[in-house]
Amino acid sequence: MRLSDIIINSSQSSQDSTPVKLNKNSFNPLNFESPDFQKTYELCNCCKQNFPLSSRSHVCKNCKTFNCSKHLILENRYDAERICEACYKEKISIQRYEELKEVEETIQKEIQLCLHEREKKTILLTKEITHTKSLRKQLKTYSAGAEEKAKLLELQVSLEKEEVLKLKESLEMYEGQKEAKKYTEDASNRWLTKIQMEYSEKASLENSLESQISELKTKNNSLENTLRAMIPIETVAENLCKICLLKCKSVFASVPIPPKLKSRISSRFVNELVRDKCACQII
Repeated sequence: MRLSDIIINSSQSSQDSTPVKLNKNSFNPLNFESPDFQKTYELCNCCKQNFPLSSRSHVCKNCKTFNCSKHLILENRYDAERICEACYKEKISIQRYEELKEVEETIQKEIQLCLHEREKKTILLTKEITHTKSLRKQLKTYSAGAEEKAKLLELQVSLEKEEVLKLKESLEMYEGQKEAKKYTEDASNRWLTKIQMEYSEKASLENSLESQISELKTKNNSLENTLRAMIPIETVAENLCKICLLKCKSVFASVPIPPKLKSRISSRFVNELVRDKCACQII
């Protein structure tokens, strides 16, 4: 309870009850003019009310004024000294002002940085915009000629496509001809191999025949030599018939020649012999 409430309650109780006589020397807490009251009570600087003095902790360390316990604040728990509420609020306001000032400075710096970056970005954007405008102008100037070039290119592409198709067709025809040529070459190679085989066979046969003919010629020559050695031609010419061949053959058959040699002597040899030696030449 506050001191004023105590005083009001005491005044009400004094009105209801009978008055109490006090000595002049006795201590009366309601007597504000007494020196004892001034020693034990003090006026609060914040609430402007009297409060009892118990110790020196009721004095603010900043403004050195007396304050009640409600309006004194322990600033630091390690420090026994206290400050009043007004000084505390002033200190907090100063701290907040300094913090706000620091925040404002940081915000201003950030704003300046943002403005600087914005200026850079605006410069870059203006450069890009001018560059794009110049490119658009160039595109407009080149677009007219580009359309004609595109049409010409389309025509060239279509012509090249037709040429490519023709080349493909010619390649297909060439491949077909190549395959047919290859087939004919294979057939001709097979035919040539067959002919070569036949020719080799014929050559071998001819060689064998030639060898046989040479053997026969040698045998014939040997037979002629043997005949000439065995039967002289003059005697045969004397014994030949001068009118016909039959008599010559009969005479020739009567010539003493071995039967094997007689069978091998050809009629041609006899005819030639008769034609050469016969005087009548009727053969």
